[in-house]
Amino acid sequence: MERFEASVGEIIFKVDKDILDRNDINVHIYNKMLEVNQDEVAVKKYNEDMERNYNKLMNIEKPDFQFEFPKEITKENYFEYLKLSYAKLRYEIYHEVQKIMKETGQQSITNEQFGEVIKKVSLPDIKEKVYTMMNYPEVPGEKSPKTALKAYLVHMQEDEMWSNEVLCLQKSHKELLLQIPQGIKGEEMNEDPLEVFERERECENQLSQKKNAPNAPKEDQKSLDKSTESNKGNGSFSFLGNQKDQQNLVQEFLNRDKKKTDQIKEVAEEENQDNKPEEVKEEKDTQEPKALEKSAPEAKHNSPKVLDEANNNKEDAAPEGEKSADNEEQD
Repeated sequence: MERFEASVGEIIFKVDKDILDRNDINVHIYNKMLEVNQDEVAVKKYNEDMERNYNKLMNIEKPDFQFEFPKEITKENYFEYLKLSYAKLRYEIYHEVQKIMKETGQQSITNEQFGEVIKKVSLPDIKEKVYTMMNYPEVPGEKSPKTALKAYLVHMQEDEMWSNEVLCLQKSHKELLLQIPQGIKGEEMNEDPLEVFERERECENQLSQKKNAPNAPKEDQKSLDKSTESNKGNGSFSFLGNQKDQQNLVQEFLNRDKKKTDQIKEVAEEENQDNKPEEVKEEKDTQEPKALEKSAPEAKHNSPKVLDEANNNKEDAAPEGEKSADNEEQD
């Protein structure tokens, strides 16, 4: 407001000076004349009119826009709409400028050439296309840029911070635009911004559909489950090949696991053997042959024939006294 008052003061001073110069008087003489004739009716009316007009000029009321527009054009959506429109405009202008440079061999173009390019590329047409792409509702009998402008004016008066963000976007757009005549290429010039927007939106839609899939109606879910079971039964996982290929893969996997299990057992047994003390190993080595040596004679000794022979030999070897004692008992 202070800057506005200062600007108005400068304008008033210039106008007063121009009028006074045409009447060959200066400000000092003019003020003295008003003071001397201040009781005159004409002078009083003049002073009152000047004061009233000045106050009316200074007391600027904040605008109150009451436009109606589609509720889909929120502050965030309008900002995206404007940003995309500016990006598309710069893209089109850049490639028009590059075309001129290739044809003429210029490293940069003149202001006149750039002005012709600006006229050739229509921002309102771009805004209409962007508005349609973003699926905002059309107002009957009204062009879409005008509908978007109404939304902007209403949002602007309600949110000063958001209005400042839009101003920063416009300033940045202007700076980038003025670099184009010098042949400066921005990153966004490699691909059409509208094509990028369309591709990103398609990806978002696909992610949204996957996210909402579990919440589908029961009938759709049953149908999906049946389809899944059918695919499983038929082995229709196309990325693994046909059914025969899948069976071979499964069998190969099972064989691999079995082989791996046998290998683990062998390694475990070897480690178990390596971890035993040397004394235990030596004792086992010495005991095993003895057991083998004993086993054969013991088996032979315990046979019936060997036992009878042993008993006879025992009787023959008995002392004479023992034999006579036996005979006496028999008698």
